[in-house]
Amino acid sequence: MLSWSQSPALEAILRALEDAQRAIEEVKRYLDERLTPFQKYLADQRRSIDQALRQLDTRIKPLKQYLQGQEQNLERVGAHLDGELKDQFDNFTRYLGEQRRILAEAGRYLEEQPQPYRAYLNEQQGTVEVIYQDVVKKLTPFTEHLREQQRILERIAQSDVLEEFRALMEYMMERQRALDKFSATTDLKPEEFFRETDELARKYRSVGEGRYTLLAGVLERCRAADEAFNRSLKPSPAGEPATEVARAAG
Repeated sequence: MLSWSQSPALEAILRALEDAQRAIEEVKRYLDERLTPFQKYLADQRRSIDQALRQLDTRIKPLKQYLQGQEQNLERVGAHLDGELKDQFDNFTRYLGEQRRILAEAGRYLEEQPQPYRAYLNEQQGTVEVIYQDVVKKLTPFTEHLREQQRILERIAQSDVLEEFRALMEYMMERQRALDKFSATTDLKPEEFFRETDELARKYRSVGEGRYTLLAGVLERCRAADEAFNRSLKPSPAGEPATEVARAAG
């Protein structure tokens, strides 16, 4: 790539982009170094709680099996009583209802046993989130600045902007080809060069239908440069300085 040092303004933009890239890399290192220990802490907490829950499940599994067996027994007895013995054992039916209530409460009790472990883990997650939010607060101005840069890039990347730059590039390349042809001939014919550049200017004035103000400005500047170049190549009347270049040199 050509050096941007030919344009101090573009060179300054290049340096700013390099600085921004270094800043982004530094922020990424900051996040990795500062937050990785807390991520590991949460992972270790989850591993420990999962292990504790597995042990808890092992301890209460026989109790759950017992309750399931009792519930099945009650269902069988209840089905029998709801049949031909319903009228004879009415009090016993009420007793079975009370047993079902007790078994249901016992089942809920066993289901609630893991909840303190999960609540503890959620609390640890919330504690680490407090740390994360502090980092977010400190980095928010930086990320807002990046979002503004993104919006600027999106404006630069709009289709009409890209089309105008593409037209500018094609125009300048065609001008360069015309100049190459002019400078390569042993018998220089300036009038052919200027006729060709005039045709190029007419060709590109219609591009964009008047919407491309940058292209219009470049075309006008090139026209003025061509006219000045053309005048400087013509011999001056006797008694006057030879050319504008000669006047500038004098």
